[in-house]
Amino acid sequence: MIVAAFALVALLYFLFGGGNGHVETITAARSDFAAEVSVAGTVVAAQEVDLGFSQSGRITSVNAQVGERVSQDDVLANIENGDLRAALSRAQAELFNAQTGTRAEEIIIAEAEVENAQIALVDAINNAYRNADDAVRTKTALLFNNPRTNPTLTFITESSNGKSAAEKVRKEIEDVLSIWKKEVDTLTPASDLSQASAHARTNLSEVSEFLSAVSTALNSAQPDAYSTQTEIDAYTADVATARASINTAQSSLTTAVAVLDQSKKNLALKQAGSTLSDIIVAEANVNAAAADLAKTIVTAPFDGIITKMDAKAGKIVTAGTPEISMISEGVFQIESYIPEVTIAQIQVGNSGTVYLDAYGSDVPFGASVIAIDPAETVRDGVSTYKTTLQFNESDPRIRSGMTANLTLTTQEKQNTIVVPQGVLIHRGEQTFVEVLVGEEIVEHEVTTGLTSLGQIEIISGLTEGEQVVLTPTP
Repeated sequence: MIVAAFALVALLYFLFGGGNGHVETITAARSDFAAEVSVAGTVVAAQEVDLGFSQSGRITSVNAQVGERVSQDDVLANIENGDLRAALSRAQAELFNAQTGTRAEEIIIAEAEVENAQIALVDAINNAYRNADDAVRTKTALLFNNPRTNPTLTFITESSNGKSAAEKVRKEIEDVLSIWKKEVDTLTPASDLSQASAHARTNLSEVSEFLSAVSTALNSAQPDAYSTQTEIDAYTADVATARASINTAQSSLTTAVAVLDQSKKNLALKQAGSTLSDIIVAEANVNAAAADLAKTIVTAPFDGIITKMDAKAGKIVTAGTPEISMISEGVFQIESYIPEVTIAQIQVGNSGTVYLDAYGSDVPFGASVIAIDPAETVRDGVSTYKTTLQFNESDPRIRSGMTANLTLTTQEKQNTIVVPQGVLIHRGEQTFVEVLVGEEIVEHEVTTGLTSLGQIEIISGLTEGEQVVLTPTP
């Protein structure tokens, strides 16, 4: 537009100028006018970034090379992360289960586990009874006369307390075994296993107490004509074996009870399904696992071209060290640092024409202002403001680093009078132009508006068709 304005001024001068012999004039005429600013800048990629790993490790793969075009989220390289991938898979599976609820087959499996645990507990109670019966009625059978009705020890012992305790408990334990036998004969997985296992624990404790009393008596036993030392030693060994079998029965019973309790809890959880808090926890676990895995992977943050690739397979890298660089592909931008005396005329959205030194003034490119830094940048002692323009279209001829000359259109007006700034006369706060009226030069006070590269708009004080003196009187 500026070129057109200058051409218009020249044409008017040759058509109408030169009046009155020695007075050069131009004819005031209306035309469209654009306020423009010329600045220089540099072509840059719209986005440029250096990339590195968030944690240290050994690089296992590199998936791009310098000059290669990549898409956003493409994996460029990664370090060893097999364990982290497995952790993420587990977390995702747990989240899926929490979100979808327990499947019917899982409940069936859990119910089967409860049934198996019930059967195992019944077996443990039966085994406990058999061990107790064997310990009392078999392993200690030869130690008592009349064991089921009026038990007395068959050997002499110096421990009167041990003797009386063993004989007393032996009579009581007979009743315990009799009642217990009736219980186990009718015991099934559908029975009250909680009560049955409690009775079994109590009964085993009483049998253990009985064997302890017998052992105390044997420790003070004296051989006589009826019980030799060899027989006493055999009795002692039998009681020790019986005590070991009772301890094993107690342990097996405790384990069987614990397994049944846990299987019931698992079944209850699966039947209840996942709660909101379960899902929230599962989601948090997935996010944490994904974040840990992301630290081992470098991905492209946008579509672009790789400009540096220092990452190599097998290389050990340190967290935070740049290994890859890339720039965006497509529409480039221009960075220009505009002095403060000019920046006030420029606004985001202003359009302009760009000429790149690489192609000369015959190849124009369109661009628009997209950002102006609010803070100044001092360059060579002058406050400037970084202004960013973006090319209107993608063009393969445009490359990062090219020098650009820009003409920005800051404002446009239609059908207004424009004259060269050199015709103005300034006196204080007033502005005048000289107008040739006939043979006489007359001063007109004018009000000015927009300026652009040596041209200025006349808002009032000058009428279309008037002859304006090009070289006013000083």
